[in-house]
Amino acid sequence: MSVIAHVDHGKSTLTDSLVSKAGIIASAKAGDMRFTDTREDEKERGITIKSTAISMYFEIDKEDVTAIKQKTDGHEFLINLIDSPGHVDFSSEVTAALRVTDGALVVVDCVEGVCVQTETVLRQALSERIKPVVIINKVDRALLELQVDKESLYQSFQRTIETVNVIVSTYHDEALGDVQVYPDKGTVAFGSGLHGWGFTLRQFASRYAKKFGVDKDKMMVKLWGDNFFNPATRKWTTTATTPDGKQLERAFNTFVLDPIFKIFDAIMNFKKDAIGPMLEKLDVKLAQDERDLEGKALLKCVMRKFLPAGDSLLEMIVINLPSPHTAQRYRVETLYEGPMDDESAIGIRDCDPSGPLVLYVSKMVPTSDKGRFYAFGRVFSGTVRSGPKIRIQGPNYIPGKKDDLFVKSIQRTVLMMGRYIEPIEDCPAGNIVGLVGIDQFLLKSGTLTSSETAHNMRVMRFSVSPVVQVAVEVKNAADLPKLVEGLKRLSKSDPCVQAWIAETGEHIVAGAGELHLEICLKDLQEDHAGVPLKISDPVVPYRETVKTESSIVALSKSQNKHNRLFVKAMPIDEELTKAIEDGKVNARDDFKVRARILADEFGWDVTDARKIWCFGPDTTGPNLLVDITKGVQYLNEIKDSCVAAFQWATKEGVTCEENMRGVRVNVLDVTLHTDAIHRGGGQIIPTMRRATYAACLLATPTLQEPIYLVEIQCPENAIGGIYSCLNKRRGQVFSEEQRPGTPMFTVKAYLPVSESFGFNGELRSHTAGQAFPQSVFDHWEVMAGSPLEKGSKMEDLVTKIPMAASLSGLSASVTRILYLTGFPKELKTKDIQSAFSDYENQSGGFKIKWRDDTSLLIVFQDAAVAKRAYLNTIAFPPQILTSSAGVAAVIKPYDGPDAQTVIQNVNSRGQHNPNNPSRSHHPRSTSFSVLPSARSTSGSSIHPSISQRSNGNGNHVTIPEKPEPREHSPTLPSLPSHPTLNALISEAVSGSGLNIPSDPAILTSSLHHSQSMEATSGPRIGDPGKRMLGAALGVRHPGLGPRILNGNGSGNGSPARGEAPDMRDIQRAMGGLVVAE
Repeated sequence: MSVIAHVDHGKSTLTDSLVSKAGIIASAKAGDMRFTDTREDEKERGITIKSTAISMYFEIDKEDVTAIKQKTDGHEFLINLIDSPGHVDFSSEVTAALRVTDGALVVVDCVEGVCVQTETVLRQALSERIKPVVIINKVDRALLELQVDKESLYQSFQRTIETVNVIVSTYHDEALGDVQVYPDKGTVAFGSGLHGWGFTLRQFASRYAKKFGVDKDKMMVKLWGDNFFNPATRKWTTTATTPDGKQLERAFNTFVLDPIFKIFDAIMNFKKDAIGPMLEKLDVKLAQDERDLEGKALLKCVMRKFLPAGDSLLEMIVINLPSPHTAQRYRVETLYEGPMDDESAIGIRDCDPSGPLVLYVSKMVPTSDKGRFYAFGRVFSGTVRSGPKIRIQGPNYIPGKKDDLFVKSIQRTVLMMGRYIEPIEDCPAGNIVGLVGIDQFLLKSGTLTSSETAHNMRVMRFSVSPVVQVAVEVKNAADLPKLVEGLKRLSKSDPCVQAWIAETGEHIVAGAGELHLEICLKDLQEDHAGVPLKISDPVVPYRETVKTESSIVALSKSQNKHNRLFVKAMPIDEELTKAIEDGKVNARDDFKVRARILADEFGWDVTDARKIWCFGPDTTGPNLLVDITKGVQYLNEIKDSCVAAFQWATKEGVTCEENMRGVRVNVLDVTLHTDAIHRGGGQIIPTMRRATYAACLLATPTLQEPIYLVEIQCPENAIGGIYSCLNKRRGQVFSEEQRPGTPMFTVKAYLPVSESFGFNGELRSHTAGQAFPQSVFDHWEVMAGSPLEKGSKMEDLVTKIPMAASLSGLSASVTRILYLTGFPKELKTKDIQSAFSDYENQSGGFKIKWRDDTSLLIVFQDAAVAKRAYLNTIAFPPQILTSSAGVAAVIKPYDGPDAQTVIQNVNSRGQHNPNNPSRSHHPRSTSFSVLPSARSTSGSSIHPSISQRSNGNGNHVTIPEKPEPREHSPTLPSLPSHPTLNALISEAVSGSGLNIPSDPAILTSSLHHSQSMEATSGPRIGDPGKRMLGAALGVRHPGLGPRILNGNGSGNGSPARGEAPDMRDIQRAMGGLVVAE
């Protein structure tokens, strides 16, 4: 079972009472020790950060065994308990805890009531088919701080229980039955974790049943609700007044609260004469040293002896929460992905220790051995032990395939005991266990099984998303390998954190919120990497979407002009988008079942719903590619290419390269070449991607930003400060309620995540520290405006989003230099100066340093000016820097190792000469440029004289004489090694007299200078959307010219049909490689 609650409602403190009852810690330390808070920062901050497991032994009274409704063997119990965090930023830890448990103890603060995180964790528990019981904690606060009377306290309890039951009835699963909580059924406890006391109505009913000789169960029912005892007639009634008008006191107040109130009154008001007789009546015996106590210390001592919390809570847990044998019968459907009649599903359903092993690892727990982890999970079927080889199936494993599958042995099995571990020989079904020796085969979670036919356990769905990102880099470059290794360990240790390398080469870490990110970065810096880090300011991810259906059909032709794709984009309803994100509509579901859900619940046409090709991005995202074509030939042959392109397009959207969300792309029609060689992936993937982008641009593209739900507890006089603080940050208050019976108000508001940084500190300063906010990711909200509208706020945003992370991590010296390439060859220095004339007189202006004929560096005196020039140029490319084909030049921050040297050289050189005599050192070639690595077999230069240049139809390559050595241009990136391609090139070129250069990109350099040649050059990254928004992606990858080979080329730039099949193979292979950005 798990202990779940809102932050600071007392989970860890209450857990101490349970642990002390099990004899693991001394009862005197319970409440103060917080045994399950194992980290130093947990003790310092006073909050739980990581969920912690502990196993406890408990014996129940033999007469109470009959109260347990499920089948029971004996009266001894093993309780596997997991104490989980309450802060919303650590909700993923709660999810990992809930997956491996069957019951939950929901802790609710008596004063604050049900809060935002209480609802979140309760909803998560019910979605996993976990049965809850409730304890209303901190009752001592109500008596000592609020000084409430008995009836007010009863009403407060009643309201809290009603609120919990509303949540339960809203989210409950029918397979669970009635899981609402009722004090008179023993599923609600009351108490104080700090003082170590607690009770259920069962305990009081037992006392009174013995005293008055009545039935215990009947007495329990009478102790809650509108039941009143008339002492004059000694009868029960449901009305609060007697026939003669005398007011009766509620039975709960008389029989339960009255003794507690009298103890509090006598001890806290120092009525020493009344304390002795009272304790004698209650059969509470004090030791000699305890009799000298007074005030709160005496109160704590007496209440612990009168109503020990450990007894009441463990009794409630054992009687009301299910055993694994009972729970797995109704949980197997939500846990297991495979068919319900295979051997693994049957083993899980029966919780069979002799069945096939099925174990789910929900998280990784760091060991004392740095870099190693315990795989923490639960055995659902079979028995796990060290030795035998088992199958380790990651989350991407598909039955029958070998991807994400390892067959290895477990080295050791251990029992997790809070901050300690206990080695054990084996662990049967139904128990929680730690495994040693398999951490290198799993990232965060996975399924372990001995059955070759077993499917995976379902992937956990987290209630929080990693919506806050930072870029991290090492201060010392030599520490980079440690950072990379540290990021791998960090990813393992936290279920929710994400780490990846951006296109800029930076390492990005994403967390659920500011606190989560702070803890992760602290762990990374101090434990996992162990090196000092530079951390950028946090940035927020956005989502791209569309508002309407495409205004016209988007058509895209393939590079060879033989294939056409016709598509349209349209928005998906928010309800369906949420259902996909929550896993209710799943890519892995049977397509007929999924189609029926889409038709019945979301109004889809059944035919369309059955023809969903894929979800994207990452095959599970909330975007859909739908085939609505009729009678098209060869369609299935291009399906995989279209799916790959859709995944790419939805991963990097058209406006600012963020993930898409809520977009449906319909394939209306396709025209394909009859010859399969002309409709391969190299032709279809970029075409489909362009078509998707075009369709989105025609469908009113916009952005969605992440929104927090903020819940703030505060007194009335602090509300004004809350409103002023929220208004500054685009916050919207939608609820403001007073907590009945208290002076506290609960304010609920929506706050954009991008505006939330520093919100907690500012709120405290505005409210003199009286307001306590809790923020949880709630939804994505469409932003106002359009990215296509020049000068709009959103247009400004989409130009900055791709650069925000990259620029934040670069040093000032690097951001002073911009690298420019891909501009028309005829441009001179004065043309470049005119393109950047707006910045010539700003803070010292800039100087130009040519690298070669087609690239140069612009060195600014001020990094801020460089940044403005950079953003403005990619947003609104100057006409002079755009080719006749409409392709914009590439501009990006220069991060070369010689950045500092470049700045020093330019500064020492003085002003540029507008005529730029240095350009004479860069001879221009209108047909070909070569890398220094191209050499003949003999080692001498292979360059013939300029007079030998080809006229375009010759049989040999002509190259300029003695080119200047120069840096490798980014227009000719190195291609990945490809064995088949290399073999083909070697074989086909062997007779040409050329030696294959070490960089295959040389083969892709442009050999075409006529319009007819231009048409056949390879794929270019120059989509309309990218160009319009100026995203700096214009790297050109010209195609492989057939004229490299003797006599194998035809005048139109394609191999003659029937000739040189090797040449076509090369082109196809190169076409497939050169489409990547």
